[in-house]
Amino acid sequence: MQTLCIGNQTSDTDSRTTNLAKLNSSVNLGLVNSANDCVTVDGYWHTSLADVEYSSMIEFAQKFDCVYFLDQQDINDQTYKLYKELEPLVPVVCERADMFDHIISKRAYWQEQFKTNPSICVMPFVASGPDICGAISVPVSAQEQETMKHNMIAGIKNSQCESCYIAEGTPQGFQVRKPKNFDSARFTQSLDWIRTLDLQTVDGLLELNTAYYYRIKSQELDSVDVNKLAHPHICVDIVDDCTEELLYFLERCVQAEITQFKLILSSNEPNKQLLDILNNFSSVTVETILKVSMHNIDTLDELLELSDKISISTGIESPYNFPNKKQILEVLDRCKQTKKYKTCVYTQGAIDALYKNFYVYHYQKYTRRIQ
Repeated sequence: MQTLCIGNQTSDTDSRTTNLAKLNSSVNLGLVNSANDCVTVDGYWHTSLADVEYSSMIEFAQKFDCVYFLDQQDINDQTYKLYKELEPLVPVVCERADMFDHIISKRAYWQEQFKTNPSICVMPFVASGPDICGAISVPVSAQEQETMKHNMIAGIKNSQCESCYIAEGTPQGFQVRKPKNFDSARFTQSLDWIRTLDLQTVDGLLELNTAYYYRIKSQELDSVDVNKLAHPHICVDIVDDCTEELLYFLERCVQAEITQFKLILSSNEPNKQLLDILNNFSSVTVETILKVSMHNIDTLDELLELSDKISISTGIESPYNFPNKKQILEVLDRCKQTKKYKTCVYTQGAIDALYKNFYVYHYQKYTRRIQ
């Protein structure tokens, strides 16, 4: 029988796995740090969400006869989320029967808050204005932000938040004729921050005295004091494409050794300079479609770490115009070894199409001309 123990990235996980294996007359076979690892021997293995990314863990865990969740600190409630997803797919066991009870109670509390309070939202409590969130299209002054906070605690709707009320089916001035929809930004973004900051009750919102969310344009980055970003829970969301101001801001962060915060940015054609800088940051999300051109095709295997959505440039910018065809085939071979290629059907299809077109219509014709 093969059992996968899921814990955290500490030696305590290895010790607990060893003890559990001995109790069951078996052995601890060590750490699994890749979803591609081949597991064929009976025994106990251990890993964590720091070793294997979430999406890969879902598929990988199903290769085992049993998944055993160790009772350790759950960062952002991700272990509990994994437990709930795996429960119908594979036999799961918890080290302690009530180990997730506090998370279940916290979720029930906040679910009730959103059901009974039509206004409450975490964003004004964590955002550094004036751009509080993507659902609000107008700048919010510091005074307006304070008013929004008081209204949200009191259950009074804010005019700035109308897009969320419409998404929920509760627009102001209209009678509700259908069940409330909880897919709005007010609901989903709030739950993300509740998990990240481990907010237990509404009182926790009032105790927040630090800005955690910076939604900002590139040309405004010069005004940001990078020393205020020295916390892993902080998120900097760049709302426009890559500019010289963005590159300068990232360089300032690297020089100050402040690179642990979460960085969200848009860049249709990230270049090698941007890629080299981003390698210094621990959490980077590129919320855009990666536009592959002759200017970046030679680093596509590295760019796949940033985005799994790909579009191909046409005309003079086409990647097929890159002069060294053999080099690009080697790059595409490396792309096929990436985690994104192996776990994302969309990426796999795009890379396979690129490879076929490069080899059949460009590489072979190119080599025949040379001969």
